Amino acid sequence: GAALANYAAVTALSREGARVRGAVVRDLETGTEAMLRARLVVNATGPDVGAIAGLAGIERPRVPLLQAANLVLRRRVVSGQAVRASRDGRFLFLVPWADRAMIGTDSRPAEAGPVDADAFFEEARRAFPWAGLDRADVSLVHRGRVPGASAGALWTRGRVIDHEAEDRVPGLITLLSVKYTTARGAAERAVDLACRR
Repeated sequence: GAALANYAAVTALSREGARVRGAVVRDLETGTEAMLRARLVVNATGPDVGAIAGLAGIERPRVPLLQAANLVLRRRVVSGQAVRASRDGRFLFLVPWADRAMIGTDSRPAEAGPVDADAFFEEARRAFPWAGLDRADVSLVHRGRVPGASAGALWTRGRVIDHEAEDRVPGLITLLSVKYTTARGAAERAVDLACRR
């Protein structure tokens, strides 16, 4: 029974007193706006969770974001276990992944722009000289934004915020997941809370 909408932006939250009762959504292709009514709104907008919470009058610190990148290789360089190396005071890892390998992770503040994949490859080549890495080995540069203030201060767990309990704003839950490997657990906690509310 769900209705999915791509290219849609939330421009406002509708309220009845303190309670959130839905959202005003703009179709970014046509410019048409629609009011969507709901008994509960789950804010799962990633880096924009603070902006959406702000539409309900909730002020939260901005989620710190890093640009991160991993290199996926065409061949298995290691098997059975991961290895690590230290370069210039930071750690890199090389892990088996199916019949391939992955090298990670390079990160920088999101404002600094995307990770330079060529420079990251050269750093990995120097960190793992025994692996005989060649640029042709790289099949994919996996890039994304992750919550954290620095490479040493990444968020490792998703957060579910019950705004009724924390901010006295019923009808709104915020979910901020941090990575694929923990996303299902965080989503389950958010759905459990939504069912209780």
